[in-house]
Amino acid sequence: MSDNTFLGLFNKNKKIRADANAFWEDFFDLDFVQDNSNRIYLKRMAIDRNINLMARTISTTRFKYVIDGKTSTDKTHSIWMYKLNVRPNKNQNASDFWHKFICKLLEENEVLVIKNDDDDLLIADTFVKTSSANYYEKFSNVTVDDYSFVRSFSREDVFYLQYSNNGLEKFIEGLYGDYGSLFGRMIEVNMRTNQIRGAVDIDAINNLNKTDEEGDGKSKIQNYFNKISNAIKNNSVALWPKYKGLSFDETQTNSSKNLSVEELKKLKNDFTSEIAGYIGIPPSLVLGDMAQAEEQTEFFLKFPVKNLINKLQTELIGQLIDQSDYIKGHRIVAIGADTKSILEMATNIDKAISSSGFNRNEVRESLGYDIVDGGEEFILTKNYEEQSKGGDGINDNENQD
Repeated sequence: MSDNTFLGLFNKNKKIRADANAFWEDFFDLDFVQDNSNRIYLKRMAIDRNINLMARTISTTRFKYVIDGKTSTDKTHSIWMYKLNVRPNKNQNASDFWHKFICKLLEENEVLVIKNDDDDLLIADTFVKTSSANYYEKFSNVTVDDYSFVRSFSREDVFYLQYSNNGLEKFIEGLYGDYGSLFGRMIEVNMRTNQIRGAVDIDAINNLNKTDEEGDGKSKIQNYFNKISNAIKNNSVALWPKYKGLSFDETQTNSSKNLSVEELKKLKNDFTSEIAGYIGIPPSLVLGDMAQAEEQTEFFLKFPVKNLINKLQTELIGQLIDQSDYIKGHRIVAIGADTKSILEMATNIDKAISSSGFNRNEVRESLGYDIVDGGEEFILTKNYEEQSKGGDGINDNENQD
């Protein structure tokens, strides 16, 4: 017998309100939105493109130990040159070693190379530096891969370089804060422009209160959302089941203007160019722009590359050659990508020697070659000799007659 009294109607309405409240509590627990992926790859891509260009260029550098302009044949010197040019340690060749060396120097503003008990050269992953005004600096808590060294290393026993650019990391972080947010927003807008949107018609209270083999009503609705979403996202032809009391109608109309892929590409390139300019690399080289490539390449090799090679060369000389040997003419010569080839310089070499402006040994040393016996002699060819006299010898004789 039904309860039609006032109390019965009140209890029935109270139950309906309770069911409705329970529905909305469950409804807002349903998952509708997916979090967007982090745009951190934008920063990583820009850093890697710039640093890898510099590292690849400098990793081609080769070294020579010379005494008075001639390559040393001393065994100790030859062993060092083997380590610097061929295999610094058991697991790396010289090219990979110097590539990692430069990457770490540019990105972390400093790099430490130690020598282990097997005389292998190892690039430290982490370390603690203790500075002193009157004594050698100390490096402790040194780790390489998964190995930690218990002992400390003195400054006189290691190679240690600083890039002297403490603002790079802060610059990149600040720049990424602007560009990263803008890039992420542009992608999100573009995705929303082409997003398929629809409305799901739900017999809400009945479906949420049902319990069957698929679980409670909330799970059933959530599964329905997931099936529709996955079908649209993963298939060119999307099909999904239709439940009684659950239906889907597409409501999206593609009336918005799509963002061009070129706009996204331009934003990435702008971010990369800003970092390149801060390091000193012509942006066009990083981006592969062939316009004025020769001039840009010459600038790149002459300034940022040459500067880093000089830093490295000076550090090697300071650590491997003591003061007395340096005075005797001991040097370590770095022949890098900034050193021009003989064929490139052939015309200029001919003019420099023929005009007696430079002797052969001076030219050879400037190109990274050993001096030769008799190369100190200055040569003045007949053409330049006649020019220095102010005219053609034949015409001069005719005038004298």
